[in-house]
Amino acid sequence: MILSANRSTKVKLLAMHGNGSNSTITELQLSNLDLVMPKFQFVYLNGPTPVDEPGIGLEGLGSGPWYSWFNSQQEGDIRLNTLCDAVYYILKSVEQEGPFDGVYGFSQGALVANLANNLYKDRALQSALMSRFGESIRLIMPKGPLFNIAIFACAASSTPLSELRAKLGLLPVPSFPDYQSIHLIGREDPYKPWSESFVHTFEPSRTTVLYLSGGHEINYPLQEQGKVSDLIYQSLKEGISQTHTDSIQEPTWTKSSELSSRAITKNLQFADVKLNLEGLPETLHQLLATPPKEAPLFRLAREQNADMFTSYGEMLQFCSPGGGGDLRKLGVQKGDVVAYVAPIGGNATAACAFLSIAAQACAVPFSSTLSESDALQALEQFNVKHLVMFTDVTAPGIKAAFDKYALRVMSKVHLHYAERSDKHSPGLFSYLHTSTDFALLPPLSNEPAAHCLLLRTSGTTSLPKVVPLRQRDLVLNGALLADSMGLNADDVTYSVMPLDHIGGLSASILCSVAVGATITCDGIYQPEAMAKALSLSNPRPTWYSSVPTIHNGTVRYLLDNAEAYLDQAGRWQGHNLRMIRSGAADLKEADRKLLTSIFGCQIVTTYSMSEQMPISQPARTEGSWLQKPGAVGVPITASLAIVDSTSLRPLPFGSEGEVAISGETVFTGYQDNQDANNSSRFLLKSPHSGLFETWFLTGDLGEMDHNGTLTLKGRLKELIKRGGRTNRTS
Repeated sequence: MILSANRSTKVKLLAMHGNGSNSTITELQLSNLDLVMPKFQFVYLNGPTPVDEPGIGLEGLGSGPWYSWFNSQQEGDIRLNTLCDAVYYILKSVEQEGPFDGVYGFSQGALVANLANNLYKDRALQSALMSRFGESIRLIMPKGPLFNIAIFACAASSTPLSELRAKLGLLPVPSFPDYQSIHLIGREDPYKPWSESFVHTFEPSRTTVLYLSGGHEINYPLQEQGKVSDLIYQSLKEGISQTHTDSIQEPTWTKSSELSSRAITKNLQFADVKLNLEGLPETLHQLLATPPKEAPLFRLAREQNADMFTSYGEMLQFCSPGGGGDLRKLGVQKGDVVAYVAPIGGNATAACAFLSIAAQACAVPFSSTLSESDALQALEQFNVKHLVMFTDVTAPGIKAAFDKYALRVMSKVHLHYAERSDKHSPGLFSYLHTSTDFALLPPLSNEPAAHCLLLRTSGTTSLPKVVPLRQRDLVLNGALLADSMGLNADDVTYSVMPLDHIGGLSASILCSVAVGATITCDGIYQPEAMAKALSLSNPRPTWYSSVPTIHNGTVRYLLDNAEAYLDQAGRWQGHNLRMIRSGAADLKEADRKLLTSIFGCQIVTTYSMSEQMPISQPARTEGSWLQKPGAVGVPITASLAIVDSTSLRPLPFGSEGEVAISGETVFTGYQDNQDANNSSRFLLKSPHSGLFETWFLTGDLGEMDHNGTLTLKGRLKELIKRGGRTNRTS
């Protein structure tokens, strides 16, 4: 049955509901989108298949009867026949009530609308229709698109489109449709991934994506309805005239460092990043094998003897087949998750454990201070198979948790002990009670695309999210960080950050190994010990990376002991630092200036997170950095945009919004957490390439200037739902 909206309008559209719905619900949705207006004339079409109950989420929104377009639970020829019936039904409706300028299809209706509109080039579906209805159907078979534009709202099906077509024998898949499409996707829609995969079946230059607040049903007036209706109306006018194509801006590339360049969109806060990664190592084994074998890798803080170090060659041998760190000795198999209790601070043994385990398996660093409950939760989340504990590191909470964990899990798990070598070989250690026939097993070596590190976020939710990081991404990000910091083999890194977090692992260890630099390792942070490490170690460190609390604690110690450290101008001359990197938290401008005046070197403020390390740093030119007070630099590893927190579209300059990133080294999604991935990932089209890419929402608020420099404004406020509406609260 067709219900026509009797309005004098400029644009005529066919409106199609979803599964287990009807035209009354469709009109409610269009009203909530603010599309029921004199500009539009809608012809409402109920599906051909009556059903007994309303679809999910429609209870209480209206009364029946209810209809669907086809039964998604049917198999084979039966489902193909009902799908053909639905397409035929649309063809007859267009013949009787058309022509139409466009179509609005919701959920299952979106899928059927697309099949009907693309029928003119879909030879497989044409054959199925003729088998179902005979040759006479050729009389109404379209020669082109039925509609110049299609609005697909919360498009969904029980199976992916390509899989559905394969099951129904509708192969091959036709090429991109030749019409303009607008895709409305609910931010909290459980079918959001399906809608996003649906987008990729369309020509990007003729496709618009707009995200909506709320879930699947569009069952309440949207906060952003004015934006939606204006965009749709403008797109409809352009689509109907068949002149619409996205304007592609020719990018102007500016170097951020030797390996990274950025291009800023003229009117929007959008920065594309281009990387030069050719020839760079992609595994930890390759990384360790690049510097000369005799080059120093690990040293001890405050050690005077310059000949006391562990070399790159020794470290490579340690984590290679037959070496002291060969995990086959412990019975570790390919892909196993191996947790270890990292000795406190920027310790050489913690660094060695990370490099050797991550090179062969999937490493999980634990802090020795973990409580029993947190450790048990982490062991279960990570599905740990092996736990390594050092004989001289006390971690009672972890030991007690592992004992309980071993009793809970059905699969066999193992606890291993290791002891450190003497101080003449910083970092190296030996496993106790090892297998004797391990050499018969296949060598362990992670592939570049394999996950080699698992971390947990420090969010406010009861269960932290698991961040799986691929080996290639970690290694390349380390090289990019070193490049942006201007590091080289002559540098000496002071490692003071704990090595159970990404900050210490990437911004102290991996970036140093990427250029063959030396790492001077320390234990737990103490202001006096750090001051002596910077002044007495042989050779003296040339830089370090840390958080504001460590910077400020060291400054306070130097000021409290000014007679011993500072000259008459208030500067400390007893170190060899050429720069200091600050990250993980906001370094106040007053603290940065004080740090600069005392150390007499540049303080490089940065932005990163576990999911992407690093994100932004000041652009580097001629050994210096172009810094803006209060800012955290330009994007160097991933493209970056400031987007509206609801529509997820880039904002114009001068507006504050959520920071989003996209790039080949950005992590690919949280482990076993579809809800978190659904809410944090979205599609965005580059104004420079015109292609849709997957982007990640960081949860941080920021603003970008015309140079691409990012200033952070805080965290996105929490969202609370009340009565179907989304309200913001601080």
